[in-house]
Amino acid sequence: RLFILFMAFSLREDPIRNRCNQCGIDRKWSLLSFSFITISLVAGIIYGYPALRRDLLNDGSTLDERVLGGVFTTGSWTTQGGRFLFGIFRDRYGTKYVTCLSLLCVIVGSLGFAFSGVNETVALVASAFFVGFGSSVQICLQPVAGLFVKNSGMVIASLSGAFNISGLVFLGLTSLPGVQRRGAFIGYAVFVLGLSIIALYILPRGASFLIDEEIVCNTETELELDESNDTKINNEDLTDGTKESNVTSVPQSNDKSALAQMKTLEFFLLCTWFCVAISPLQYYVGTIGYQLEKKGDASGFYTNIFSVAYASAA
Repeated sequence: RLFILFMAFSLREDPIRNRCNQCGIDRKWSLLSFSFITISLVAGIIYGYPALRRDLLNDGSTLDERVLGGVFTTGSWTTQGGRFLFGIFRDRYGTKYVTCLSLLCVIVGSLGFAFSGVNETVALVASAFFVGFGSSVQICLQPVAGLFVKNSGMVIASLSGAFNISGLVFLGLTSLPGVQRRGAFIGYAVFVLGLSIIALYILPRGASFLIDEEIVCNTETELELDESNDTKINNEDLTDGTKESNVTSVPQSNDKSALAQMKTLEFFLLCTWFCVAISPLQYYVGTIGYQLEKKGDASGFYTNIFSVAYASAA
């Protein structure tokens, strides 16, 4: 009888756990798929600028090379700097609305490239300025890795690679057979608008991608693992911090303010690394088309190969 009661207890249906299993798995894979597609097609499109620059020249642009380089530099500034600003916005206003704001900036920039004249410097610079904010999508969506507790590093790495893939967008838009630049960028803006509508429906309002049921399930899993390891956790342990849980699926609070974290050595070293690593890349992307033309690449064939090579780094 005890054995039967034990088996019945072990196999009983838990409504909370079943609800998590039924909708939680589908939800997290849907969010990951949306995040990967969005980052791949929006986040780092300014790094495909050599293809757009070549298209502007083919359309008869007479702008000086310094001006063309300035267009890319403006977009790269907002690509890198916009993440900091939009990261603050996301923490304050939530994932859903800040992601849509970032996508709206891409729509504005894409329409700007569509209707800008090939010699209109201000319009081209403004378009690149708004398009660069698309990189903020990566900051907004990358925390989806928190849904994959055992594979969060792999998810973050895949989303980082998706940023490189987006460098093919300009090459694709300027290579469409029989489609002019205006039509291609208008179509792209409509596509990004579709992503914005999906984002309004699928993304969470808050900063966390976890829902209450998932937090409950993660908490139950943590307790079960503690029991199986003969680990007793009580309120004193949680209050005094004398014992640490070996499960990190439940988000942990951080006592440090944002300003305090910015004053840490880790933050300083991270900023230093980006300054050293990103600067040569910025120069290389911004001047590769001009350098290859000086070596005889009149058709832009090898410039396009560079765009593909950049994306293949993903």
